[in-house]
Amino acid sequence: MATVFLPTPLRRYAGGQSKVQVDGATLGDVLTNLDTAYPGLKDRLFDEGGEIKRFIQVFVNEEDARVLQGQATPVGPRDEVSIVPAMAGGRQPLPSQVRSDNGGRSKKYLAEGCAMTRRRTP
Repeated sequence: MATVFLPTPLRRYAGGQSKVQVDGATLGDVLTNLDTAYPGLKDRLFDEGGEIKRFIQVFVNEEDARVLQGQATPVGPRDEVSIVPAMAGGRQPLPSQVRSDNGGRSKKYLAEGCAMTRRRTP
């Protein structure tokens, strides 16, 4: 049985488990059997055409399934399947987080404890 790693938003469908064991010869079989064992996941993973949703990344042994064979990717009993939803968001820095130094030649953007500096040459 392959080990399937579930992201936090999908764990509620699997009783809170972060990883589950699922049978299947291909990635498509594994994902179908995953929904059979834990109903509700299919709607979260597949679009209306039966393809993995574009904002869901699925990896087989740390390789992106889209660059392998997609749902036809072979999966063995010791393989690991990771489901990773795309992350979106971010924000522009607040005016209080933007500082101009050296006559406007450099700006420092501070966001949540992470600093990036962009310098322009005169």
